Amino acid sequence: LRHKETRKRFQLKQKRFKAGEWIDVPEGAQVIAQDEPVSHLYFVRAGSAQIICNGVNVAERNEGAFLGEITCFTGSPATGTVKMSQPTQCFRIAVEALRDIAPNQSTLRNRLEETIACDLRAKLSDLSQRFSASTPGLVS
Repeated sequence: LRHKETRKRFQLKQKRFKAGEWIDVPEGAQVIAQDEPVSHLYFVRAGSAQIICNGVNVAERNEGAFLGEITCFTGSPATGTVKMSQPTQCFRIAVEALRDIAPNQSTLRNRLEETIACDLRAKLSDLSQRFSASTPGLVS
């Protein structure tokens, strides 16, 4: 349900992004490299991607997920590597285009950041649940 809501919000907003494009990414393709600058923000429409940190597969992201959202506005290096685990259709927009939105369209940027924040909350919740399931007896 959360990804359907995120996808619905994003599909309404992506119509406004003239700089973005829909792309088909083949299985095994790496779109983001850990410790390198993120060049594009990706939105997964169909398919899935592996998130790899320090050589360890830490998550799988599917339909409705953003990729590269953690550092796309800051310019910081990527926190993980992203590889497609199957053929995947994504909407991608260059980070420079996203940064250009800020001075000219603050409402659009705020809505995009709100949508990304919703996606991040879902990812953190998933991570917390997986971590707590793998560490029985951990006191919080």
